[in-house]
Amino acid sequence: MNRILFNWYYHRQDLTEYLLETFADHQLYFLFYAKEEQVPEYLHKYSNVTIIFWNDFNTPYKLLKSINPDCIVFHDIESFYQVGLNIAAKNSQVLTFVLQHGLRSGYDVNYILENSSPHQKMTVSDTSLKTLFFFLSSLRFRNLSSAFRLIKFIVDRKAFELTRALKRNQFSLRHADYYIEFSELNTTYHKERDNIPIDKFIITGNPLFDGYINAFKTEHANKKTGDYVLLIDGPLECDNGADVPRLTIEEKNRYLLQIANLSGKEGFPLKVKLHPKSYATAELVLATNLSYCRNENIIQLAKDARYVIFIHYSSVTPVIWFYKDCVYINLGGEVQEKLFDIVGIAGFTLDEILGDRLKLSEIAKSASFEQLEKLLYTIDGMSAVRVKNTIIKKIEARKRNNAWPALYTT
Repeated sequence: MNRILFNWYYHRQDLTEYLLETFADHQLYFLFYAKEEQVPEYLHKYSNVTIIFWNDFNTPYKLLKSINPDCIVFHDIESFYQVGLNIAAKNSQVLTFVLQHGLRSGYDVNYILENSSPHQKMTVSDTSLKTLFFFLSSLRFRNLSSAFRLIKFIVDRKAFELTRALKRNQFSLRHADYYIEFSELNTTYHKERDNIPIDKFIITGNPLFDGYINAFKTEHANKKTGDYVLLIDGPLECDNGADVPRLTIEEKNRYLLQIANLSGKEGFPLKVKLHPKSYATAELVLATNLSYCRNENIIQLAKDARYVIFIHYSSVTPVIWFYKDCVYINLGGEVQEKLFDIVGIAGFTLDEILGDRLKLSEIAKSASFEQLEKLLYTIDGMSAVRVKNTIIKKIEARKRNNAWPALYTT
C-alpha cells in the first residue's frame, strides 16, 4: 500500500470520487488550506483517507515528515505553499505529479494574457507572511543557485495577475516530475505557461469520460433516434469567464427562442441543459416547446436526443460529438472557435442558420475518432486505470532507484 498525498480540487466531487475509487487500495492524504475550511461530507466515508491542513505545519519538511508520502499529486503548482512543498519534495526525493483536472490549452493562457489586467495591488498581511515563511523554509544549500529566480517569483507573484506571473517565472523548481494530461491539446497549457519539457508529459485520456463512454457503449445511442433537440447552454448572462459574449437576460431569452423555433421547425421540442452558474437565473423565457434541465444527467439527456447543439466548448463535448449528430452555433469567441476548429468542426452563426434557412437535419453531424483524437485520446473507458497505473509504476521505479545505493553500501 502506497501513501499518496493529494493537493486537489475537493469541491469538485466528480473529480475527487474517481480518484477515491481508483486508489481505494492505497493510503490517501488530502491536504486542505485551513482548519476552518469545511471538509466535504463525502470524504468522511472513506477509511483510507486522512485529512491534513497546511496551517498545521510551518515548514514543508514537517509536513512531509508527518506522513512520509511516496508521492504528491498536485492539481497545479502555482501558490507559494505549492511551490514550497514541491521544492521540499525535490530535496527529499519525493515523487511529484501535476494531474490535469479539466479542459485547458495554450489558447487559454494567451486569452488570459490578452484580456486581464497585467498588474494587481500588492498587499502584506500576517497570513501572507506565514505563507512566505513556509515557502522560504523549503530552500536548502543546493537551491541557492536559484536564489535570483525565487526572489523574482516572490515579487512577480505579488505584483502580477496569476497566469502572467507564472509565465514570467518558468524555472525547474516549480515543475513537477511528471504531468499527467488527458489529451494532446491539454499538454499545450503547461507547455505555454510553464515551458514544461515534452518528456515530462504522460497522456492517459480523461477519467471523467470513462463513465460517459461506457454509458454510450452499454446502451447504444442511435444517432437517428430521439424525440427532442438538446441545447447545452453556457452561463452567458453571468460573469462566466469564458471566451464568449456576455448577454443580458433579454438577449439570452431571444437566442433561446430562436433555437427553440429552429427545433420546432424540425418537429422537435427543445430541452436546454443549463450551466450550473445559470441554475438560479430568474426570468428565463417560457414557451410551449421549451423546457429547462438543471440537475439531470447530461449524458442521459444527450443519449435520448435527436440532435445536440453546443454554443461553447464544454468538457463533455468530444464524447457527445462522437456518438451523436451535433451542431456548433458560434456566438463569438476566438478561443471557442479555435477549440472546435482544431478538430475540423465548423460552426454556424445564428444569422447564417436563420438567414439561409438551414435545417438541423442538414447541418448536424457526428465526428470521427480521427477528428477528435487530440481531445479524446482514447474511447476505451480505461483512462482512470491508466492514471493509477502511471502513478504506481513511477512510485515503484523511484523506490527501486532509491534502493540501489542502500544495496551497494551493504
